[in-house]
Amino acid sequence: MPSLAPQPSRLTSVPAHISVAASEAVTYSFRNRFRLQEGDRLDADVPEIILADSTDNGLVVLRAPEREMGLGVRGAPISQAGELVVQGSGCADFDTALAAGRNWRQYLTIALAREGKGVDFGLDDRVIPTDIQYR
Repeated sequence: MPSLAPQPSRLTSVPAHISVAASEAVTYSFRNRFRLQEGDRLDADVPEIILADSTDNGLVVLRAPEREMGLGVRGAPISQAGELVVQGSGCADFDTALAAGRNWRQYLTIALAREGKGVDFGLDDRVIPTDIQYR
């Protein structure tokens, strides 16, 4: 199986699901975009909510997608978004990131259902290929 470790001297870009720290340690991320039920919005006039931040489990945030409201950049208030993104970073390996992403889908489905908000995460079978080698 090809190595996932990037070669820093030749690396021109890194996919969104892989982060390279200054120490060149590779961490993995997840990103789940979802829709709220038609007409539903969350009452949060902020661009981002930190859901979790720990050394062991990384950072998980809830935000509006970059294209929401036609802004094309991050910063749209969550309260104005019909679609949202839950994004986590700092996972030690691919399997950990995949499991964390699936767990956060479940957590948000339950939490939002308790508030009377329906969500659609879509299918849970899209996985980014791991057999890519960066040179």
